[in-house]
Amino acid sequence: MNKKIFGITLVFLLSAVGLVRAEEVQVALFNPVQLFHEDTDVRWLRLDLLLGVNNNVSGIDLGLLNVTKTDLTGIEFGLVNEVSGHMYGAQFGLASIDSGDSAGLEVGTINVNNGSFHGWQAGTYNSVNGQLLGLQTGLINVVKGEGGNNIQLAVVNYVEGSDYGLQWGGVNYAQDMHGFQLGLVNVTKSLDGLQLGLINYNGKNKEYKFLPIVSWSF
Repeated sequence: MNKKIFGITLVFLLSAVGLVRAEEVQVALFNPVQLFHEDTDVRWLRLDLLLGVNNNVSGIDLGLLNVTKTDLTGIEFGLVNEVSGHMYGAQFGLASIDSGDSAGLEVGTINVNNGSFHGWQAGTYNSVNGQLLGLQTGLINVVKGEGGNNIQLAVVNYVEGSDYGLQWGGVNYAQDMHGFQLGLVNVTKSLDGLQLGLINYNGKNKEYKFLPIVSWSF
């Protein structure tokens, strides 16, 4: 009964000001106490007072806990943002977690993308499980796939695969570095470029794996 009263009241108030048409505006207290079922696509605005869940969201997403079961296209503000598919747009929050390949901007304390990411991640901890094409700025930057063409700026920068670009931080690691590492400690198993730092390690150099100040290999 309370759920029905809540839904009817919201529909009446929003309809009165001409905001609600089918699937254009979603308002959720917590799932399933929301205007439309979680399998519904939202095409303009979603307001999640506590927790909102929907299939696809296009437009503006505002709330505490924002959950999108498939794709988000637009801009999202929340305490926690979770997208199970692709994200195309911008996310701002304490934590943003995307499962699919995504592109755009992620700003928050924790930004995690389990696919490939094209764009800019800015946060305390940034992680991409696939390929990164773009920029990471923060305290800790992690790329578990190929680095691609990118720039990492942080206290700790880590690329598990090949990196084509720039790492600038306290400690920099890339399995295969094709570019420039600038930091206190720079480590790579194979260097095709330049290292500047207090300690530089290049596993490809059989004679001088460790070099102070500068190391290069082309």
